[in-house]
Amino acid sequence: MKFVRRHGPDLKSIDMQSHRVIFFAMLFQGARRLVFGLAGLIFATTASLHGQTVLIDKRITVLPIEVRYDNGSNGTHSSLIQYFEAETDKIWAQAGIDVMFLPRIYYNETDVLNIRTTTGLGGLVNELTDLKAINNGSGSADWRTSGNGGSYYADTVVRMFLTQTINGGSSVYAYALQSAFYGVGVGQNQEVYMAVAQSVFTFNSNNGRRDTIAHELGHLLSLDHTTLGASGGNNLLTDGGARNSPASVANIYPSGLDYSQLTGSLAATTPGDDFGTPGFQIDRARHMPMAVALPVGQQYYYDYSAIPEPGQFSAAAAALALFGVLLVRSRSTKASASSGKDAAS
Repeated sequence: MKFVRRHGPDLKSIDMQSHRVIFFAMLFQGARRLVFGLAGLIFATTASLHGQTVLIDKRITVLPIEVRYDNGSNGTHSSLIQYFEAETDKIWAQAGIDVMFLPRIYYNETDVLNIRTTTGLGGLVNELTDLKAINNGSGSADWRTSGNGGSYYADTVVRMFLTQTINGGSSVYAYALQSAFYGVGVGQNQEVYMAVAQSVFTFNSNNGRRDTIAHELGHLLSLDHTTLGASGGNNLLTDGGARNSPASVANIYPSGLDYSQLTGSLAATTPGDDFGTPGFQIDRARHMPMAVALPVGQQYYYDYSAIPEPGQFSAAAAALALFGVLLVRSRSTKASASSGKDAAS
């Protein structure tokens, strides 16, 4: 009987092959962990700078009033109207203040489609003052505090008139009656009337001037264009001609280009404090009656990290691209090792 010797696998070759597989697997896993670790570090660094949470313990309530023609037809292109609520909330979160917009109501009054705000212009007084004067009168002014035996809206609710123009042109985007602050612990002159022109919504190819409503709320909170730190391009209360207006929520402080800032800090302001005349915008705003304290059960934390930061997506893309390169290299190396083994066998 003839025995034929069959050649079995080379144990040494198998051992070397196993070591190669294990080595490249470990290299691949290490590279993957490094990439994801770097990506995590990028996101964590961004979050640590801009990802803080802020306690929201006060609220401003806004009643939007769309002005229409006498016959009720559309006078302000309703489809263009937006409240920029995300931007307004992020801006006023700096002061621990939430902004809530009530359902829109309508005021059929052709004469108010152009609101005049300059005393003596055309022999007319400030029409916002006129609208305020009929607050408790009769008629169709259903934004009133009270009247006709019924109760309507509190005197701290902002009356925001959405109209065609202010002073007959497009150069004035909005206007608010200026409130006055008289000191801590005393009565304030709290105004709640403001007007927003259609140009706010058509600005920048209908992207809108997204900080204007927040700016006018600042006037109602007794803040002006030049004091308490206003006048710089990145301050919310700086006059519109000199103020940097964010094109999106991503560039509102503390993100991106840091637009729409308020001076002061919540860290130095506590509910019910009494430390003299507030010297910063945040402190002043929180002392005005229009900023109503929220019950504890309605308070919440505004999370800045939930707002996308410019650069976060590019950082993630770079990390993923690096991961892809390492993955391809790892697979190419393993393929080369495999083909070399086959050629030698």
